[in-house]
Amino acid sequence: MSQPKLRPIEAFPVDDRGQRRIVIRDPRHLTDRILAVSPEAFLIVAMLDGENSVRDIQAEILKRFQVMIPSEAIEGLVQTLDEHLFLENERFEAHCRQLVQEFRDAPVRRPCCAGGAYSEDPQELRKEIQAYFKTEEGPGLSDGPSAGKPLKALIAPHIDYQRGGPCYAHVYKKVSEAPPIDVFLILGTGHAGPRGHYVFTRKNFETPLGIVETDQDFINRLEARLGADLCEEEFIHKGEHSIELQLVFLQLTYEPRPCPKIVPILCGGFHEAMSEGKVPSEIPEVRRFLQALRETIAESPLRVCVLASADLSHVGPRFGDEDQVTENFLEWVQREDLEMIEVVRSLQADEFFRQVQKDNDRRRVCGLASIYTLLSVTDAREVELLKYAQAPDPSGLQAVTFCGVAFR
Repeated sequence: MSQPKLRPIEAFPVDDRGQRRIVIRDPRHLTDRILAVSPEAFLIVAMLDGENSVRDIQAEILKRFQVMIPSEAIEGLVQTLDEHLFLENERFEAHCRQLVQEFRDAPVRRPCCAGGAYSEDPQELRKEIQAYFKTEEGPGLSDGPSAGKPLKALIAPHIDYQRGGPCYAHVYKKVSEAPPIDVFLILGTGHAGPRGHYVFTRKNFETPLGIVETDQDFINRLEARLGADLCEEEFIHKGEHSIELQLVFLQLTYEPRPCPKIVPILCGGFHEAMSEGKVPSEIPEVRRFLQALRETIAESPLRVCVLASADLSHVGPRFGDEDQVTENFLEWVQREDLEMIEVVRSLQADEFFRQVQKDNDRRRVCGLASIYTLLSVTDAREVELLKYAQAPDPSGLQAVTFCGVAFR
């Protein structure tokens, strides 16, 4: 491997018993392996661009730091990265082909968070979810359905339950108290960076509580309207958590009734629009998709609710900021978030995007695409902020914010 090339990875600092380490992992979940290296070793990792040989890296380190790194040490690091499937080469390509085929052959999309983000035991899971309603930050238990206005859309977090459980509970209490929904169109966040703006899958989703069916008819009608295969990149659904984490709450909300069907959609980033000073609706492909989605929702005889599975700000060194997360910084983040949410409440999709665009997405709003899409297709008229919350890490390395919003 004369000029090894690192494939796209996620790298972030952690404090390991007083020592700074850099954690490397795969944002696309093509491998679940994680590697922690020293900051010095990560300098070498960053030089693996497919053009530098071991000798080139040695020379550059010597030039910059007056230190000669033995070639065996660099080769050993490269071998470790290869074993973890972090390099672009035939070994990794063969691994990917096998994963894709296994996903295509699977009868359902199996859960990737069960046994980790939440219990894989159904009874324990029910207790876990119910506890989020009862906690001090939660909304309390639901009294059951009432004859109110139907929900047209929702924003719910996709952060892990341990940090965001009470916020999920605020959202799903509203669901339990509203007239029943037939189909939830779930706009997840494609953290793995799909090539297209929107990626569907026709697979039904499995959780420890059973199977949630995907509405094949809705996808058929939307594909016919667009004349496109919306499931071409469906493999990225395999390791993506943002849709799955809604389903457990959804299933428990409707128990013992059948869970509504879903339309699972992963939204990519609007990086082109952000960098060029445009709004997404100025991109012909996006504009055409949004129009087709609006029309397909409008013609449906079923009651459809659009659910954006969306977190808000991601700040701190873990996400690329130089400074630690402080109380004053979190106060600024909250002011900016709440100002953004006020724009969401105006139901103006383009204005929402411009609000984030004004500082080039300084706070890294994770749910930008899914919230924009929701605002572009809903015909809701009333908006209620259910909860806003922040989850800072005690180390000061990161903080994530999120909210629950109901649209009628």
